[in-house]
Amino acid sequence: MKNNLTRRCIESLAIQSAYHFCVSIGIKPSLLNLSMVTGFSEERILEILETKFSNQSVKTEDHSF
Repeated sequence: MKNNLTRRCIESLAIQSAYHFCVSIGIKPSLLNLSMVTGFSEERILEILETKFSNQSVKTEDHSF
């Protein structure tokens, strides 16, 4: 069975992969470096991370009862 990943999920995975790549080659995973590795603009990376963290906080709040 195929699992289709959403564009948002693929973008998030690309940023995570770029982060690990930067760490593995010994450079700081700064916004600029992540932008160069992924090809996303710095603004786009911030949007993706903001969306990811806001979605996680909503899930946490829903399950806190």
